[in-house]
Amino acid sequence: MNRIPAVPIGRIALCLVATVLLGCGSDLRRARVGSHPVNGSEPEVVDFPPPPAEVEELPADPGPPCVWVDGRWEYVGRRWEWQDGAYVQAPASCFYAPPVMVWLPSETGGELYYLSGHWYTDDGASCQEPKACRIKESNDG
Repeated sequence: MNRIPAVPIGRIALCLVATVLLGCGSDLRRARVGSHPVNGSEPEVVDFPPPPAEVEELPADPGPPCVWVDGRWEYVGRRWEWQDGAYVQAPASCFYAPPVMVWLPSETGGELYYLSGHWYTDDGASCQEPKACRIKESNDG
């Protein structure tokens, strides 16, 4: 009787995990991100947190040098407005600091602070807002 050679279960599990992880990779080019510098924009007090993030369907990739920046909620005139994500041409030598929400408790209850997303240089100076990339129109149909 011929026997099938024994293969350790651990080796099979490792191969399956590696296959799944490799299959879940993304080639989406994203903006370089970092933290807001101490000398950056001033946070503002907001009355309530934003709704959950919206699900976005990414448009066709316009190619390099464009990078994707996720959509976000912005606090405008005492209400939250959704800003769609976009492919942008990131300013040279700049990084994107995504929005930050911080609750600071106090004896009177506390306050909710919001700091909107902003572009900075590595030394903490403000960068120009990036230019939007043109999305190539599909000629299908």
